[in-house]
Amino acid sequence: MSAESSPRAINGRAPDVFRPSGWVAMREYSEDEPVDFAIVGSGAGGGTLACKLAEHGFSVVALDAGPYWRPLEDFASDEMHQSKLYWTDERIVDGENPLQLGSNNSGKSVGGSTVHFAMVSLRFRPEWFKSLSVLGYGADWPLDWREMWHYYAEVEQALKVSGPVNYPWGRNARAIRIARTN
Repeated sequence: MSAESSPRAINGRAPDVFRPSGWVAMREYSEDEPVDFAIVGSGAGGGTLACKLAEHGFSVVALDAGPYWRPLEDFASDEMHQSKLYWTDERIVDGENPLQLGSNNSGKSVGGSTVHFAMVSLRFRPEWFKSLSVLGYGADWPLDWREMWHYYAEVEQALKVSGPVNYPWGRNARAIRIARTN
């Protein structure tokens, strides 16, 4: 098994992302030990959720398909070297209308697509929450887009992402459009 495909966060320790060749302590559960939550995928959503649950005292296991990269040692600025971060395996979303996913839209590693994203996380447009009834495909979310707005802000703060200062849609969109025309 190559270093890229073997687990690198084991035996009660994980790579220290701030210190080359360093390690940090990691809680490791035995296979038969019950946990409160098992999260599949440690990207922006899963990683943030795992952190939040652990901070509130829950036992959490996060599972990911790829290795645990050391950013200071494993990353490079050229696309050829970065290709090791991409999930190039065939992936098909199941359901009535299966969809084949591309190879660059998520990362295959601990951290998921956050290992190759550009610190930008765009919010869903309001109509995307009602994609079936408004756009004619997918499924409608069981909540309104406005219910998500403060969660977006919380996650953006946790991940330290950037993005538009003002969205052309959202809470203050009408006020922003009016202000721009005056």
